[in-house]
Amino acid sequence: MEILSPSNTVKEMQDKVLLYLAKGAKEVWLVSESGKTVIYQAQGEVSESAFVKRVSPV
Repeated sequence: MEILSPSNTVKEMQDKVLLYLAKGAKEVWLVSESGKTVIYQAQGEVSESAFVKRVSPV
């Protein structure tokens, strides 16, 4: 899980997602300051986690 900050670039985050997946992560979550979560698996962006059914913001 990576919490995004305003200084993160799209390229930087794409590279991190690919790196995490290449190192064996099954999923990579990118979470924005607003709470929007984008989940990636080896096949690309997915609509939901294979491990967690629902995540509610605090």
